[in-house]
Amino acid sequence: MKKDFPELPGWSFEIDEPSSGVYHITATEKGGRSFDMKGTDHDVLLSECREEAAALSEQAQFEKP
Repeated sequence: MKKDFPELPGWSFEIDEPSSGVYHITATEKGGRSFDMKGTDHDVLLSECREEAAALSEQAQFEKP
């Protein structure tokens, strides 16, 4: 399942459950950056991924010339 969040423009999150109770989320940014996380608590995992995406977006703003 793919999810997007308005507060994280440019990011999309692909959520899979490869095994019962085990979740894998791949976060991808339009600019080409991506990361993934695995865990057993869907809500906590999604929250952590959203926080990481927000931090990466903030970091990218400071890196622009």
